[in-house]
Amino acid sequence: MSGGTVSIPYIRSVVETAASLVPGLTAAAILARAGIGAARLAQGDGALTLAEVDRVWAAAAALTGDPALGIEIGRRTEFASFGLAGQVMATAPDLGAALRAAMRFTPLIGEGSLIGIAHEPGLVLVTHRPQSPDWPLKEMRVDAALAAALVLSRLITGTRLAPAEVRFERAAPRDSGPWAAFFAAPLRFGAGMNALAWTHAQLATPARSADEALHALLLRHAEGVAAARLSASGAVADLRLCLQRLLAAGEAPTIERAAAVLNASSRSLQRALADQGTSFTAERDALRLALARRLLADGGLGVEAVARRLGFAEAAVFVRAFRRWTGETPARWRRVNASGPSAASSGASGPGTGRPA
Repeated sequence: MSGGTVSIPYIRSVVETAASLVPGLTAAAILARAGIGAARLAQGDGALTLAEVDRVWAAAAALTGDPALGIEIGRRTEFASFGLAGQVMATAPDLGAALRAAMRFTPLIGEGSLIGIAHEPGLVLVTHRPQSPDWPLKEMRVDAALAAALVLSRLITGTRLAPAEVRFERAAPRDSGPWAAFFAAPLRFGAGMNALAWTHAQLATPARSADEALHALLLRHAEGVAAARLSASGAVADLRLCLQRLLAAGEAPTIERAAAVLNASSRSLQRALADQGTSFTAERDALRLALARRLLADGGLGVEAVARRLGFAEAAVFVRAFRRWTGETPARWRRVNASGPSAASSGASGPGTGRPA
């Protein structure tokens, strides 16, 4: 997983959908513009790197010129587009269980984004966050993710479910007609999040292909595949990338959330890290210290804002942690180091393996 990948079946659906929108446009032409050989997409279970996926999206957007390309790609979603994760979702007992499986096994599909669950009175929000704030063509790709999530929900239940609401971080497009027609639900642009809002009753809708025995078998298989990927690619490298993305997305960097993103249990993640001579607390603290020094030296953010960027619930907790790591407060460290350009990168050596902050 290190470096990030996206499954070939999903990218194939992106390319084929884009090609179908313009007469004479071919999948080969899109791949050629992206600098990717057509033979790569013939692999049944391979993957492209995130950089290659960025180029595919850029080529598809440029050659179609369609601002609603993301909606069209999501519209043509099939279970096959999501490989093993799609099979797990299809056999779940109900929509809620299927969506929880989607959150858990998203990295088996691709590592460009994070799926989360949030709650409001009467609603469950299935959220979608790009793992990088500067994701190329972010709005279009979020459109595709939300559209695909709705199509999957309808495939799972065999119904024409419409969410209670669809929320977008993005500003409203010039013509929101394609969005309104597709989602058939109230749309809220500039909402501060990307999410499909479901009622509890909707999440209890039975899955039409529910199969308890097969679901349990597929679930074990998916967990095994995820664990093998974690072991093969190096737990430390994967965790460091995961923690960076969680912080960039504004999520608390807990071991439970990191393990979920990495498709592992907390215990297996700790064991894999121990095999490489480290721990979750040590890795998280080292990253937080390096980022704290960089942000404090830059001088653009106050201590409270730095604490939030590092995933601390309160500034006081950050101050205690920073003092434990360095022996001084963030304010004092900033006064001494902010004037030197090297201070922002002085966190090469991490803190000790102290208590979790």
